[in-house]
Amino acid sequence: MDYLCSGHVMIDTVQLPDGSTRTSMGGPVVFALAGAAFFSDSVLMVSRVGEDFPQYFQRWFEDNGFSLEGANICSDYCNHHLITHHPDGTYTEISKYGQRLGDRNLGFLTPAPSDLAPFTDGVKAAYLCFGLENMVTWRGIKKLKEEKGFRIMWEIPTLQAVPENMEKIKEVLSFSDYFSLNHHEAKTLFGTTDGDRCISLLLELGVPTYYRVGRRGGYVLKDGRAVFCPSYITEHEPDPTGCGNCSTAAVMVGLCEGRTPEECGAMGSIAASLNARQFGLYPKIDGAVKEEARRLVEELKGACTE
Repeated sequence: MDYLCSGHVMIDTVQLPDGSTRTSMGGPVVFALAGAAFFSDSVLMVSRVGEDFPQYFQRWFEDNGFSLEGANICSDYCNHHLITHHPDGTYTEISKYGQRLGDRNLGFLTPAPSDLAPFTDGVKAAYLCFGLENMVTWRGIKKLKEEKGFRIMWEIPTLQAVPENMEKIKEVLSFSDYFSLNHHEAKTLFGTTDGDRCISLLLELGVPTYYRVGRRGGYVLKDGRAVFCPSYITEHEPDPTGCGNCSTAAVMVGLCEGRTPEECGAMGSIAASLNARQFGLYPKIDGAVKEEARRLVEELKGACTE
């Protein structure tokens, strides 16, 4: 495999503006899998999953030709979150099972370096949406990276982007190749509401970063440059859940393949747009969809600015 995606699998029940709800497959790792797959034919999910995983996910994996080799059943059930999106682009999520049982299940299902190790031979890069609760995990990832030579795209979970975690963040970034966070996370982390200040501080970290700014689009921060790529918005985009994960993994592929910042930003925006066009995951990522994604990147990259 060229690319791995690792993190949590989740079932998402999204509350709609009219008060009704819609339940779909979700979780950062599967949205990242889809995002990378728009631009690569060689992507594998590595995750610990619940015993109910096949009920929700197996058909989608089979329809898209994705291997289930990296899905390791480690709990009675997948994580299931109730998600509410807010007008400012933020969201809240609570476990269907309550905080105590939900947190315990997240612990059961948190990937470890030993989960990734069997699949890392020849891998170019790994998307990791891991928190900072256990730095031993990260030090194991660092050792594995040194042994196998793959790159890391780290997308920091929202609740981890806080000032008190800065030293841990810097430790992870010291061996990460790429970083991703959104503007709400950056503002909390740096204690500022100034987006330009966030860009300056992210550039100072010295790690190529995908800085996502909601429906506006995203910045690719690399080699002292801040290249902005606008969103590719279509008329019907009912569900933004997972767009950040999807776009981050697409940008990882672009960066790893040596594409320009403009192309990488366009890849992220197109992946997010495709993801938002239905509830849950894009239903079938076939050759026609991949060709359309490539065509739209060529169209959008000219709208990127520095």
